[in-house]
Amino acid sequence: MITLAASVVESRVTAAKTAADDVNRRNVWLLVIAFVVGISLVGLLARSVIQETNRPIRGVMQAVDAMAMCDLTVPAQVRSRDEIGAVAQAVNTARDALRVMLAKVAGTAET
Repeated sequence: MITLAASVVESRVTAAKTAADDVNRRNVWLLVIAFVVGISLVGLLARSVIQETNRPIRGVMQAVDAMAMCDLTVPAQVRSRDEIGAVAQAVNTARDALRVMLAKVAGTAET
């Protein structure tokens, strides 16, 4: 009788261990999938942030490049209220000041 009870208990323990192993295996796969999805979402978010940052910087760079080529007609086309917007405003202010100064120099040269 004890042998029979021991074999029943042993079979139940084996069944419980098998079930626990299956649950653990499933949980590991779910964690791997969640990790991969999370990393993918972080990558997409980083890419989006980088693109949203690069676009205004390119707008400021176009104006600065034009100023370097003596073209004071190209404004920095950034309308944000962050640091890049502040730089764009400063570039536009410098461009306007240079235009005024050059107009005065041209007027003085004519005189």
